[in-house]
Amino acid sequence: MVTDQLSPGRFIQLPYAKAAHLLDHMAKTIKKKEKDQGMGILLEQLDDLAQKVNELEVLSKGKDKYIPPYKRRKTNKKEEEKIEEVLLLILHKVDKHDRVLEEIRENVMILN
Repeated sequence: MVTDQLSPGRFIQLPYAKAAHLLDHMAKTIKKKEKDQGMGILLEQLDDLAQKVNELEVLSKGKDKYIPPYKRRKTNKKEEEKIEEVLLLILHKVDKHDRVLEEIRENVMILN
């Protein structure tokens, strides 16, 4: 027993009331330590959760926001030319695919 380790043989010599009081005090101390450890774990988890919530808030603030036209970044001439080139290339490919599909449709009509 812990009390015997602290003061060998003396615990048995104590009157029942004192021994019971000592054991109650030891039990309360152990419960308090366990409670403090549990609270420490909960506080760590709460800190982690708060940090993750803050990270999510930072991520959400930067995305999917409407930017009014007067606040949007102005494109320069080179960017506009590149965008126009890409759009013309896409349009050319779409026209080419349309012609191919039209030929296929005509061939199917002839076969039927």
